[in-house]
Amino acid sequence: MSIDFTTATFKDFENIPDYDIAQRAEYFYEFLDHMKTRGHMNYRLKNTSAADAVLNISIADRNKEYVSFVSSDYLGFTQHPKVKQAAIEGIEKYGTGTGASPLIGGYFDYHNILEKKNLCLFWEE
Repeated sequence: MSIDFTTATFKDFENIPDYDIAQRAEYFYEFLDHMKTRGHMNYRLKNTSAADAVLNISIADRNKEYVSFVSSDYLGFTQHPKVKQAAIEGIEKYGTGTGASPLIGGYFDYHNILEKKNLCLFWEE
């Protein structure tokens, strides 16, 4: 079995025919060494825009827009004006932290509102 490390992805190491888990792991470590020696282990693309479906990415000090296929903002709420305004109002009223768990002093009126609307998934009556 021979995997071309220059085009390999993690998926290539999931099921290698006739390799047990230890053999796959050893082969994967060879791949990781290959990636490390070429400086490809930890790279980050600098996003200079807000979280959205289209991102402004800076590569080699040049900015260009790219469509993001990895966003967890499936419904596009992060940039919706009403969501932003609600977040601003929440921060102005409550700050940016809970202060404590709800059990010992971090129970706020918004928790009660959510519970009454059955929006709090972790609370059962």
